Parts: sequence; structure tokens; C-alpha cells
Amino acid sequence: MTTTDLIMKSIENLILYGVELNIDEDDADEYLFQMESFYNERSDDLVATLDIDTLLIDDMEGQTICNIFIKDGILRIVPSSSEHTLSSIVIMLEFITEKNDLFE
Repeated sequence: MTTTDLIMKSIENLILYGVELNIDEDDADEYLFQMESFYNERSDDLVATLDIDTLLIDDMEGQTICNIFIKDGILRIVPSSSEHTLSSIVIMLEFITEKNDLFE
């Protein structure tokens, strides 16, 4: 298996199964709110907007990149076929890594 194959399989698993964060439903909106700020600080190409219980990631032209939400303590991502999808996933993973103790 090549490195590219491994990366693509990991992204596929991320999309299919999400990331188990064990976040209570009460804390999910706060987590997404903080992720929104993180996206907007980290990227000049992406704009994050929290819409009720879903974080919407768009490019500067308003095209949808992905939607991120938390269900049953699992962070889920629904990507589009945009060229910015990989960078949005990387920023999401950076946030998870840096904020892993946010609600402990």
C-alpha cells in the first residue's frame, strides 16, 4: 500500500466513522463554537460559520467545503468534492489535537 493509498483510506475511515470525542450533547455546541474560531484564525481560504448544531465550512467564494457536526459524542464530517476539502480536514484534526482536553 502506497502512502497515498494509506492517506486516502484514513480519510475514508474518518468520513465513515468520525472521531470519537466522548463529548456530552450539552458541550457539543461549545466545542463547535470554539472550532469555528479556530478555523477562522487558521485559514485565509476558508470561512467557518456555526449554524445551530453544524459547523459550515465554505471557501471565499461561498462554495461549501464541508459540514462538521457532533452526534452521540462522535465528531462527523460531510465533505464536498472541493479542492479545499483536504485542508479543511487537516485544520479539523489540528483543532482536535490542540483542544483534546477542552472538556475533561
